[in-house]
Amino acid sequence: MPMPREYQRAEAEFSAFLEDIKTELNSPTRNTAYTTVQSVFIVFRRRLSLEQAIAFASVLPAILRAIFVQDWDTAEARRDFTGLDALNAEVKSVRQAHNFSPDRSIEEVAAVLRRHVDQAAFEKTLAAISPEALAFWGVSTST
Repeated sequence: MPMPREYQRAEAEFSAFLEDIKTELNSPTRNTAYTTVQSVFIVFRRRLSLEQAIAFASVLPAILRAIFVQDWDTAEARRDFTGLDALNAEVKSVRQAHNFSPDRSIEEVAAVLRRHVDQAAFEKTLAAISPEALAFWGVSTST
Protein backbone atom coordinates (compact mmCIF):
# COMPACT_ATOMS: atom_id res chain seq x y z
CA MET A 1 0.00 0.00 0.00
CA PRO A 2 1.40 3.42 -0.89
CA MET A 3 1.92 6.05 1.76
CA PRO A 4 -1.31 8.04 2.24
CA ARG A 5 -1.41 11.38 0.42
CA GLU A 6 -2.03 13.29 3.68
CA TYR A 7 1.42 12.18 4.91
CA GLN A 8 3.11 12.81 1.58
CA ARG A 9 1.85 16.39 1.56
CA ALA A 10 1.87 17.05 5.32
CA GLU A 11 4.73 19.55 5.30
CA ALA A 12 3.33 21.58 2.40
CA GLU A 13 -0.16 21.63 3.89
CA PHE A 14 1.15 22.67 7.31
CA SER A 15 3.28 25.41 5.77
CA ALA A 16 0.23 26.76 3.93
CA PHE A 17 -1.81 26.64 7.15
CA LEU A 18 0.92 28.41 9.11
CA GLU A 19 1.21 31.19 6.53
CA ASP A 20 -2.58 31.56 6.54
CA ILE A 21 -2.74 31.75 10.34
CA LYS A 22 0.23 34.14 10.49
CA THR A 23 -1.62 36.49 8.14
CA GLU A 24 -4.95 36.13 9.98
CA LEU A 25 -3.35 36.85 13.36
CA ASN A 26 -1.07 39.55 11.95
CA SER A 27 1.75 37.68 13.71
CA PRO A 28 5.30 38.90 13.27
CA THR A 29 6.62 35.32 12.99
CA ARG A 30 5.51 31.77 12.29
CA ASN A 31 6.63 30.91 15.84
CA THR A 32 4.14 33.29 17.46
CA ALA A 33 1.40 32.03 15.15
CA TYR A 34 2.27 28.43 16.05
CA THR A 35 2.08 29.20 19.77
CA THR A 36 -1.38 30.69 19.35
CA VAL A 37 -2.62 27.63 17.47
CA GLN A 38 -1.05 25.30 20.03
CA SER A 39 -2.65 27.26 22.87
CA VAL A 40 -6.11 27.23 21.27
CA PHE A 41 -5.79 23.46 20.79
CA ILE A 42 -4.79 22.96 24.44
CA VAL A 43 -7.70 25.05 25.69
CA PHE A 44 -10.16 23.09 23.54
CA ARG A 45 -8.61 19.72 24.41
CA ARG A 46 -9.02 20.41 28.14
CA ARG A 47 -12.77 20.28 27.64
CA LEU A 48 -12.95 16.92 25.90
CA SER A 49 -12.99 13.31 26.94
CA LEU A 50 -10.22 11.15 25.55
CA GLU A 51 -12.64 9.67 23.01
CA GLN A 52 -13.86 13.10 21.89
CA ALA A 53 -10.31 14.40 21.56
CA ILE A 54 -9.24 11.46 19.41
CA ALA A 55 -12.31 11.94 17.20
CA PHE A 56 -11.50 15.64 16.83
CA ALA A 57 -7.84 14.96 16.08
CA SER A 58 -8.85 12.50 13.37
CA VAL A 59 -10.39 15.28 11.26
CA LEU A 60 -7.31 17.50 11.45
CA PRO A 61 -4.51 17.53 8.87
CA ALA A 62 -1.57 15.32 9.91
CA ILE A 63 0.76 17.88 11.50
CA LEU A 64 -2.06 19.77 13.22
CA ARG A 65 -3.23 16.40 14.57
CA ALA A 66 0.22 15.87 16.06
CA ILE A 67 0.24 19.35 17.60
CA PHE A 68 -3.20 18.73 19.09
CA VAL A 69 -2.04 15.65 21.01
CA GLN A 70 1.53 16.73 21.78
CA ASP A 71 2.45 16.84 25.50
CA TRP A 72 -1.08 15.90 26.52
CA ASP A 73 -1.61 15.15 30.18
CA THR A 74 -4.55 12.79 29.82
CA ALA A 75 -4.95 12.73 33.61
CA GLU A 76 -5.66 16.48 33.74
CA ALA A 77 -9.12 17.26 35.07
CA ARG A 78 -11.64 18.03 32.36
CA ARG A 79 -12.81 21.64 32.32
CA ASP A 80 -16.15 23.16 31.40
CA PHE A 81 -16.73 25.35 28.39
CA THR A 82 -17.13 28.96 29.46
CA GLY A 83 -17.64 32.19 27.55
CA LEU A 84 -15.23 33.11 24.77
CA ASP A 85 -13.67 35.93 26.80
CA ALA A 86 -12.64 33.50 29.54
CA LEU A 87 -11.49 30.90 27.01
CA ASN A 88 -9.41 33.48 25.13
CA ALA A 89 -7.85 34.59 28.43
CA GLU A 90 -6.96 30.95 29.06
CA VAL A 91 -5.35 30.77 25.60
CA LYS A 92 -3.12 33.70 26.57
CA SER A 93 -2.11 31.94 29.80
CA VAL A 94 -0.66 28.88 28.01
CA ARG A 95 3.14 29.14 27.77
CA GLN A 96 2.68 32.66 29.11
CA ALA A 97 6.28 33.81 28.70
CA HIS A 98 6.21 32.92 25.00
CA ASN A 99 2.60 33.65 24.17
CA PHE A 100 1.63 36.76 22.22
CA SER A 101 -1.85 35.60 21.27
CA PRO A 102 -4.41 38.26 20.34
CA ASP A 103 -7.59 38.82 22.33
CA ARG A 104 -9.72 36.93 19.78
CA SER A 105 -7.34 34.01 19.23
CA ILE A 106 -10.01 31.32 19.24
CA GLU A 107 -12.17 33.07 16.67
CA GLU A 108 -9.21 33.79 14.39
CA VAL A 109 -7.69 30.31 14.63
CA ALA A 110 -11.14 28.81 14.06
CA ALA A 111 -11.66 30.82 10.89
CA VAL A 112 -8.37 29.62 9.43
CA LEU A 113 -8.69 26.04 10.62
CA ARG A 114 -12.09 25.68 8.96
CA ARG A 115 -10.43 26.58 5.63
CA HIS A 116 -7.94 23.72 6.04
CA VAL A 117 -10.18 20.79 7.02
CA ASP A 118 -12.92 18.75 5.40
CA GLN A 119 -15.89 20.92 6.41
CA ALA A 120 -18.47 18.13 6.53
CA ALA A 121 -16.30 15.78 8.60
CA PHE A 122 -15.22 18.63 10.89
CA GLU A 123 -18.77 19.78 11.61
CA LYS A 124 -20.08 16.23 12.01
CA THR A 125 -17.36 15.48 14.57
CA LEU A 126 -17.97 18.70 16.50
CA ALA A 127 -21.72 18.08 16.51
CA ALA A 128 -21.12 14.64 18.01
CA ILE A 129 -19.04 16.26 20.78
CA SER A 130 -21.39 19.05 21.87
CA PRO A 131 -23.05 22.33 20.90
CA GLU A 132 -20.28 24.04 22.91
CA ALA A 133 -17.65 22.40 20.72
CA LEU A 134 -19.43 23.70 17.61
CA ALA A 135 -19.60 27.18 19.12
CA PHE A 136 -15.91 27.10 20.13
CA TRP A 137 -14.94 26.59 16.48
CA GLY A 138 -17.47 29.13 15.22
CA VAL A 139 -19.81 26.66 13.58
CA SER A 140 -23.43 27.78 13.63
CA THR A 141 -25.76 25.41 15.42
CA SER A 142 -28.85 26.68 13.60
CA THR A 143 -30.09 24.66 10.67
